[in-house]
Amino acid sequence: MGNINRIGSSITESFGWFPRKDQFDSSVQHRPYKEDDFRLDDGDVQGVVSNLKSNLLSLLLVDLAALTDELLSSIMVAKGKNPEALPYLSNKTKAVACAPEHEWARRGVLELNVIRNCFVHNDGKWGARGLKDIAPLVTNLTAKAGDSVEVNYEDLFRYKRAVRTLLNQVEANGFAP
Repeated sequence: MGNINRIGSSITESFGWFPRKDQFDSSVQHRPYKEDDFRLDDGDVQGVVSNLKSNLLSLLLVDLAALTDELLSSIMVAKGKNPEALPYLSNKTKAVACAPEHEWARRGVLELNVIRNCFVHNDGKWGARGLKDIAPLVTNLTAKAGDSVEVNYEDLFRYKRAVRTLLNQVEANGFAP
């Protein structure tokens, strides 16, 4: 977990991971963080870590969906297609010319998109639309409207594999006419 007494210096050190290339002058002041800027009692640590784990997972899933959409758009442009004709990840995913043995990857990316939409538009909960959209993609659906979307890190890696496979399919086979 790291040393909770060094959070401020760890954050300041992380600023050097990707050096800034200013394209504008921000109105937000640049400043280093001091150790006492972050106050955690030993009793708070477990709750903070638990919250961080779940929020990080939802962030990674949302970002994976966004990156997939961007990559599919870039491939569309490279193949002479207009990405504006398919404005959503679900549209682009459905348009991939996918070999039958890789159809699982398309369905996985569509699942990822539904989960992304639940996190972004419904506070991480299943709504009627999310349940309607995921029902044809999965089996044994037990979630109900209002339930929290339950995913884990294994799911993240499974969706990453589906994305990789779908991207390989579109590179090899393009988009359906």
